[in-house]
Amino acid sequence: MKIKFSKNLEHQDKAIKSIVDIFDTGKNLFSGSDDFMLSGGQTIYNNLEMDDKRILENILRIQKENSFKKNDLTTELESYDFSIEMETGTGKTYVYIKTILELAKKYGLKKFIILVPSIAIREGVTKSLSDMKKHFMEELDLPNYASFAFDSGKLNMVRGFINSSGVSIMVTTIQSFNKDNNRMKRSLDQFHGDVPIKKIAETRPVIIMDEPQNMGTELSKFAIGELNPLFKLRYSATHKEPLNVVYRLSPVDAYKNGLVKKIDVIGVKERDAGKFIFQINKFIIEKGSQPKAKVVLEVKKADGEFENKEMILKKYDDLFRKSKRNEKYQNLEVIEIDAGNGEIKLSNGKTFELEDGNNKEEIFRTQIQETIKTHFEKQAELEDIKVLSLFFIDKVDNYIYKESLIRKIFEEEFEKLKKESAFFKNKNVQKVHDGYFTKKNQKGEFMDTGGNTKKDKDTFDL
Repeated sequence: MKIKFSKNLEHQDKAIKSIVDIFDTGKNLFSGSDDFMLSGGQTIYNNLEMDDKRILENILRIQKENSFKKNDLTTELESYDFSIEMETGTGKTYVYIKTILELAKKYGLKKFIILVPSIAIREGVTKSLSDMKKHFMEELDLPNYASFAFDSGKLNMVRGFINSSGVSIMVTTIQSFNKDNNRMKRSLDQFHGDVPIKKIAETRPVIIMDEPQNMGTELSKFAIGELNPLFKLRYSATHKEPLNVVYRLSPVDAYKNGLVKKIDVIGVKERDAGKFIFQINKFIIEKGSQPKAKVVLEVKKADGEFENKEMILKKYDDLFRKSKRNEKYQNLEVIEIDAGNGEIKLSNGKTFELEDGNNKEEIFRTQIQETIKTHFEKQAELEDIKVLSLFFIDKVDNYIYKESLIRKIFEEEFEKLKKESAFFKNKNVQKVHDGYFTKKNQKGEFMDTGGNTKKDKDTFDL
């Protein structure tokens, strides 16, 4: 399968330009070879004029161009931290990789370290660097680069990073630099007695922080400081410390511009709005006291909406007051609580009996039925684009076994409805649904099975 990357998307280009233009002081422009080669053992380092006054002027100009409010403008350059706010799903990884290459092309910067919060993200970014390389070089005429995932057992790659005169990108987790006995902090023979992390610091790398809110501990800040960065670029949708923000793509902006997909949610209500709610769940009998009962009433909330709420009632309780002035219970009082016969009599003459009140199966069936119908409709509309439909359950046991309630309901409803769908009518029900939750292995430990399950286009998920 060949991946085709979009180029020149407006929101991405603005984010990239917002960073690159910060360092245009008039003296930083670069013209030279982008060929990748080794320097013969010499440390190659980033060199850039950091004129604080000019950089602050550039930041203010960029923020105004990006329509920042007056209160959000940077008034003082307290650090070389520059933040980009981008909503998840809008191409953040693509943006910061392309930003790296634009910085290399315009200013001759060579050394970049991408810090990520987890090994899984590290692997994803490393793959993106590999997959996008041809796109950047052939379609966008950006510099060639070498990239690798940091591994303390392969420090020859770190040595190549230090000595290479080409664009070099290291991807690593912050934890790799937080370990007390890290080999990076020892004097090693293969580094001719030098300490690897000190040699990296000599390169004055540009640090790209993916989700910096996960790197805010004092230990993490110290570890990043040891790398002696020229400057830091911070990319997240949820910054805890929004330092020198130069571009912001809010969730609303992303949605309005069609950059994130809408999620449709279908709710299943247990009762219709007009139904009188008075469900007895339990009688309470205590020595020396009149019997009481746990009863579900429809209670009016402060915002004017309603919710079903269990409460304890006793004889002569005013239901209008207990329901927070729900008009359904106006002028109604509890006249008698007969625990022996399992009954409660109200002032309008009606008697209610203790009942199971358990229509869980009906709720599940309605929920699953509507999910399947909507899934069929969406799949027909989107054709070759996979539709993922989910519904939530009360407990895992209601699905994972062959005779579990939810599994049986799903299979029954799918078989009834599939004949209405051209795409699904010949599908085997056993192959179109799977679950995302923890599962016990033989040792009794729990493991997450969601990411390891093969998903086809005709998949439902629980």
